[in-house]
Order: sequence, then C-alpha cells, then structure tokens
Amino acid sequence: MLLSRLTWQARFLTRLLCNKMASKGWHNEDNKLDTFRRICDEIAGESSYLKKAEKLQRFFEKGSSGKGFKGDTLLWVQFLIPAANQRVYNLQNKALIKLFSRIFNADQQQMHLDLEQDGDVSETLRRHFAASKKLKPQAQSKLYLQEVEEMLLKLVERTKEDEQTDLLQKLCSKATELDLRTFIRLVKHDLRINARARHILDAFGPDAYPTYQSSRDLVAIVEQFAGRENKKDASSAVKKAKKTNSSGIQVMTPISPMLASPCKSVEEAFKKSPTGLYSEIKYDGERVQIHKQGNDFKFFSRNLKPVVDHKIRDLKKYIPQAFPGGGEMILDSEIILVDTDTGALLPFGSLGAHKKQTFANAAVCLFVFDCILYDGEDLTQLPFRKRREILEQNIKPIKSHVQLSESEFLKTTRELATMTARVLHANLEGVVLKSPTSTYQPGKRNWLKVKKDYLFDGKMADTADLVVLGAWYGSGKKGGTLSIFLMGCYDAFGRLWKTVTKVHSGLDDATNAEVHESLIKLTERADANAIPSWLLCSKSLVPDVLAKDPMKMPVWEITGAEFTKSDAHTASGISIRFPRITRRRSDKSAKEANDLAHLEDLFEASKSNVNVDLLLANCSKDEKVLDSKTTPEKEKKLNGTQKKLKRSNTTGSDDEDGAPVPSKRKESKAIRSLSPSQKGLKDFFKPSKELKSVVKKEPKEEESVTQSTSSEGKLFEGLVAHFAMEKDSSKLMQQFSQHGGRCTTETRKADLVFYTSTNEPLDLEKLRTLYRRSCQHLNITWLQISLDTQSRQPYPLYAVMMK
Repeated sequence: MLLSRLTWQARFLTRLLCNKMASKGWHNEDNKLDTFRRICDEIAGESSYLKKAEKLQRFFEKGSSGKGFKGDTLLWVQFLIPAANQRVYNLQNKALIKLFSRIFNADQQQMHLDLEQDGDVSETLRRHFAASKKLKPQAQSKLYLQEVEEMLLKLVERTKEDEQTDLLQKLCSKATELDLRTFIRLVKHDLRINARARHILDAFGPDAYPTYQSSRDLVAIVEQFAGRENKKDASSAVKKAKKTNSSGIQVMTPISPMLASPCKSVEEAFKKSPTGLYSEIKYDGERVQIHKQGNDFKFFSRNLKPVVDHKIRDLKKYIPQAFPGGGEMILDSEIILVDTDTGALLPFGSLGAHKKQTFANAAVCLFVFDCILYDGEDLTQLPFRKRREILEQNIKPIKSHVQLSESEFLKTTRELATMTARVLHANLEGVVLKSPTSTYQPGKRNWLKVKKDYLFDGKMADTADLVVLGAWYGSGKKGGTLSIFLMGCYDAFGRLWKTVTKVHSGLDDATNAEVHESLIKLTERADANAIPSWLLCSKSLVPDVLAKDPMKMPVWEITGAEFTKSDAHTASGISIRFPRITRRRSDKSAKEANDLAHLEDLFEASKSNVNVDLLLANCSKDEKVLDSKTTPEKEKKLNGTQKKLKRSNTTGSDDEDGAPVPSKRKESKAIRSLSPSQKGLKDFFKPSKELKSVVKKEPKEEESVTQSTSSEGKLFEGLVAHFAMEKDSSKLMQQFSQHGGRCTTETRKADLVFYTSTNEPLDLEKLRTLYRRSCQHLNITWLQISLDTQSRQPYPLYAVMMK
C-alpha cells in the first residue's frame, strides 16, 4: 500500500517538476482554480447527466477562450474525480473546524452549530473565512491547479496539527473564499456536483468509462481518449489496447467488482436465466479482490481501497499453496472469520482488530468465488461456467484458510426456493445467482442476490415498532434538517429506554421536512457528557438532539435485513441490519411500541422461523427438470447425487442426503435447522430428507408450556407466566390460562413470575441465573386486580422488592 502510494506520488512530483520548468505552459486561464470552480458550479447546476458530460466535452474542446483547451487535462480529470486517487488526509469535519477556528480566530462551538445547519463543512468554512478579521480572503483568485495539487500532496504527509495549520494558513493567504471552499471539497473527496466518474469520463466518449472500470488508471485513460493525437480516433486506441489485454485489466490495479441486483422472487430469477442458474451462498463477510504478481500481493476492498493488513496478513502465505500454478492472477473473493475447530462462520464484524481477539481458535478464511485473471490470462470474456471450471481445476483448498465457495447448478424454481429457504433457515445472509453464460463485467449488476428482506416486497423481512429517541442533523442537501434518527425501546425491568439502531432511509424530502418540524418541538440539544437519566446510550451514539420526554415521541416501523447483535447498542445488544423506515405508526403511542421483552422474542423468532410457504407457493411439485443439454458439462457430481436420492426414495431411508419428500399436507413447510458450526457448507446444497413446518406451533399438553384452555378472553394473550408459589396457585393458573395466557414450569421461558405477598426482598443475583433479564417479577396481587378490572395493571406498581 505504502509502495503504491509513493509510486503514485512520485509520478505527480515528476509532473509538477516538469510543469515548474515550463511554468509558462500552465499559467493560463484554463489551469486556474477559479476556472475549475466555475465549471464545477455549472455542472452542479445541471440536472441532466448527459448535459453535464456535454458541458465538460465542450470545455475540453474549446477552453475558456473558445479557441481551444490549453489546460492540464489529466489534472482536471483527477480533480473532477477526487476519490480516484485514494489519498488519505486524516481531516474529518471536527478536525477541520478545530484547525480553521485557530486560523480565523473564530468560536469553535459556533462553527459546529453552523455546520449542523449548513450540512457542508466547506460552506461553513467559506462563511467564516469571509467574516474573519484575523485573516482576510483575497479579492481575486491567484491559485492554479498545479499549486493546489502540490499543497494536497504536502497535506497527505502532514499529520500533526501544527503542520496542518501552517499549510492551511499559507493556502488562505493566497485564496479567495470560494477558492477555500473548492480546496476543502477536494480534501473531502466530494465536489458536490452530483456527477460520478462515469459522467465525467463520458465527456471523452462512450468507451472511456468501461475501460476505466477495468484498469482504474486515469493516466492511461486520458492518454487514450483525451490526448491531442487520439482525440480524432479514440476507438483505435481502444482496439490497440485490447491487443495486449482484452479488457485493459492490469495486475496490481484494482478493477470495479461485478455486482448483484436484488431479486424479489425465484420466478424473477428464472425469467432472466431460463436455462438454469448457478447458486452460491452469500457470505456475510468482506469482499476482497486479490492481485498476485510474483511474490507481491495487493488486496482491495469492495470500494477499491487497500484492505487493512491485519485482516489479510496470513493469506499471503496460504494463497500460493492453494494456487501453486497461478502466477499472475486476480481473484474475486470474500473473507470471513471461521472457527477452526467447528468450521462455523463467525458473525459479521468479527474481522475487526479487537473483535478477532475475542474468538479463540479462529482464522481468517478466504472463500474464492470468481477468477478475473489467471496465470496472466484475462478471463473476463469467458462465461462463468468456464471461469468456475478453471477455479475448480487449479485450487488446492486449505481448510479454514483458502476455500472454494460452494456452488450448485439449479434447474427449477422449486430447487431454488428450497435451497434459499435452507440457507435463510441456517441464518445465512442469502444466495447469489449467476447465469452460466455471463461474462465478468466490471461494475455491472448482472448477478442476482436473494435475501430475506428482498423477497415478496419485504414480507419476510424483520420489523419492529420502535420509538424515536433522538436525531442528528444531515449533511449536503439535508443540512440543517434532522434526518438521521436514533431508535430505541423501553426496558420495563431496568426502567430505562435503550437504543436499538440508527436509521436514515425511508423518508422522502417532503416527509423528512415535516418530521423535522415536529421533532424540533419534542427534542432538546444533547450533551454526550450529560446523558439524561432515562436513557442508557453509548457515548459515541449520543445524537445532536434528544427527546425531552420519550413517552411523547413518535413510533415508527423499522424494517431491516435481519435482527443482529451490536456492542454499540444497549437493548440487550439487539440491533437491526440495513434498517429503513417503512411506516410512521401514528396509531401507536410510545407506551404501545415494542418493549425490550417483545424485541427479544422477535430476535429469537427471526433466527428460527422462515416462512417457506411463501417461497414454495408458486413452485409446482411436478415441475420438469430442464433438459440436460442446457446444463453445464460439469454434472458428474450432481448426477451421482441424483442417483443416490432415487435410492433413498425407494428404500425409505432417513439418510440426510435423501431427496425432499413431497408433502400432501397444506401446512407451511421448512427445513431442519442447519448450523454452520455443525455441518460443512456443502450440506446447504444437499436436499434435506423432509421439509419440516416452521409455523410456530402451540406447545402440546405434555410440554412445559401449557396452552390456553379457553377462549374466555384475551386479557393475557401473548404472555407466559411462571408461578413461584407453593400454595393456592392452581386456581390462579387456570384463570390466567382462561384469559389467553400460558403457564410454564421452565423459568427461562417466562415473561412474568408471580410471588405471594412478602416483605422480604428477593435476591436479584440468584434470580438472574433462573430467568431472562426482561422477565417481570410481580406480586400475585397484579394478577388478581387485573382479573377483577379486566385490564392489565402497570408492572412497576406490583414489582417485588429486590436486593
């Protein structure tokens, strides 16, 4: 990483030196920072992406004078795509405010308040620069792009506050207020022009961006498509480049990864690929693109940034062993922490430097699922079937370190539905579907991904009704608007409100503005050092504003990919992954929202129940398997499995490898619970011997939880009670059951525990080992008065004393 950065910087320093030697060449209007700022403003003001590209194209042809562009095209393109250089300035908003408050002699707290309203730190700094009495901005811009580039390179190297302050002060002495705003936007890698690399490079023709996706080399792109000699015939440059490499791919230069688009049903998947699909488990880890050249490695993340060393350090030893004949190669893969004893895939987020240390006998495992280049040969134009064969023929898997992703060729919607249900039931993220004929297209979403929250318009997603506890001000166009929300629930046992998740998506601009106006009246400024007594919240999650009274705050339905665990949140560590607002529950008060006990039940239920009826509803049991001619040649393993399945059916074997038995019952069917810690990943692709029901059944009489014996009422519906009383409990238990409740002898299943009247406090530490934390410990009087009044009484009024 350091070597590549130094190489990249050396190229620029060489260019800058050459520019200084020919300073007359770049001291022109087209190289002025003010000209760059003006063009950025024009692009930002244009809503059409096509017209943005046309404006740039005209400028690069005619320049400021209208007689021809005389500026540095490469530098312009690099500035217009500031994130492409992957420079790290270590200057977040708080750090910038701190530095410039010194330079301008301004009130730091006031600058933070202004930033909340502006939502754009560059605009906040511009306004304070204009108002500064200590350092006045220049009346006319004097900076050139080459000078700005030199300052940016120096800023990368300066990590101490005094050094950064000195450099930024020198900048301000030469800059106008608008120059400073542009410079800060370059530092933030966001010019706020609403144009991505594609729209910028479209100014050089339709082939420029596709080539960039493969090579990520702006120098080569500009030379090919914007050079003086190549302007007339850019396509010939592309053809020339393709002679050496069919797609311009270069080892050690990151390639835009091929992506997957959401798939909402199994029927939709087969419409896009009627000849069958390869299905792979969607690993819940981190995507990594591996480049190997000789003994050198580079590892790039999904957003093409270098992967931190502690995550991939050991892989450098195992990859050459797993691919002994690989030579130069580029692999597409996922890394995930696995338990080396059981083979279990450890939770998302466990790859963190500190999290990894909490897992004994764990190792980072590389699951390879595609090959972009192998032994120096570009494979992007080969169909996926062939690329998969190359992987299978050349990999020597190393358990718990380098493994080939599991893949199965599916021919019917029923096969896909069954396998998807099995994967979801095992608490894995989902599946990725690939056409056997698809080529590797960098940056394109031509694969499909099936996840629980995508299916059936979100009917299988996890949801909870949570209370808005606070909010943060947004940035950009949402600056000055409360647009990120802290959601939480009430813990009746601890008598505290606790945090569950942050959410920022799901509201359109008009609704967000309406929500902002209502929340402003219900909230007050928060202080991380003075968290109110009603809230249990991590200091890092204290928002800009908090509720004055949480009982008066709105309730929203929050939907996400799944319930998950998070150390940052305080509601028993329960959180929601990829949350979004799906409904504002005006029909519910904060008192009626899901409390912690209910949230814990939802969490447990989400891990065990998958509604397979929805998945299998439209799949015919008699659906014909596709003709073998349309399937990949690699079917030996599958054919052998099919023969084995037939034997299992005829013998009535209970072997795990037996075929799914078509059921004549109409009830919901599902799969047995498979745990990655108990079975290898191959088990997810083996048909289970029989689909089992996942509808939550009422316990049988002999079970520890007794059913409600009467439909007399629903007063206690949904509650499970344990009676910790030696005498006179049978009649009360009967009454509790008659009114919708259920009784249990197993303490860990209880929502409520009843005690006879006593003045002696109970031992809290002892009870914690017997009951769930969310369980309510009540005097039996609660039940008697609730029955008399036919209304559930408040728990706190009848809570037993604890010591």
